[in-house]
Parts: sequence; C-alpha cells; structure tokens
Amino acid sequence: MFEGDALEVPVSIAEIAKAACRLDAHAVVVSHNHLTGCAKPSELDERFTRRLRLALLMIGIPLLDHLIVAGETIYSMEQKGPWDAPLEEYASFLR
Repeated sequence: MFEGDALEVPVSIAEIAKAACRLDAHAVVVSHNHLTGCAKPSELDERFTRRLRLALLMIGIPLLDHLIVAGETIYSMEQKGPWDAPLEEYASFLR
C-alpha cells in the first residue's frame, strides 16, 4: 500500500482508514518489514500502532495486529505488547 526507501516508509493513518472503509473491512491487520534483521518494534512503530488503533476504533474497525517481519522472524505486537497500553494519550491527534 505504501512504498519508501531502506530507511523509512511514509504511512498515512487516514489512507489506511479510508481503504478499510472502502473495502468494507470488519478488521485490519498491518505489517511491515525491518531490513535490519531485528523484528523488535521501534518507538515510532509503537506510537504509530497506538494512533492507528485509536483512529480505527473511532470508525468501528478493530486493529487486530501489527506484524513486523525481519528475516525469518515475525513480531506480533498484539501478542508481545505493548498492545494494552492506554490509548487516551493519543486521542489529541484527532482534535
């Protein structure tokens, strides 16, 4: 859905939400790869995931997982956290 270079990919939460609505999605799973070989989510990955979860929640579509692929390793943010972190601190971006 999005393309970038070896260091980063610009991702639009609004575009993901629009695509979910256009496709009449009942839920969303997102994924991306880490070329470094380390599947652990970065702080930016965690922040993005919380913001996306909140945005999708506002339109009634749950984000089921955010998967990070690095070589043969897949990191599930839903299974390994910080999935249950409070979303309230990210609500301000919607205002």
